[in-house]
Amino acid sequence: MGAPMYGGPGWDGVIELLRRQFHMLSDIASSIHLSTDDTRRALSLSEAEWSAWADFLRNGPMPAKPLLPDLLYRVGMTSYNLATLAEPNLYRPARTW
Repeated sequence: MGAPMYGGPGWDGVIELLRRQFHMLSDIASSIHLSTDDTRRALSLSEAEWSAWADFLRNGPMPAKPLLPDLLYRVGMTSYNLATLAEPNLYRPARTW
């Protein structure tokens, strides 16, 4: 089976969401002085995959790998994990007793 095709008029919102999520991750990484290479490693992307996604963020085509759902999950989890480092008081568990 080939890679799924993403694109077309129904995908505009998804593409914009993905770009915004990447920019949010970039902002969080910058706030804690995380290098681009460390951000790439946090997302478990190879250098080739990172380069392809960086091209996508500059309005290039969407890469086939990793698959969109997997990448959105990675970006979301990495953003949350980095945000807990950037603003630890916001993410401290609430007392339940």
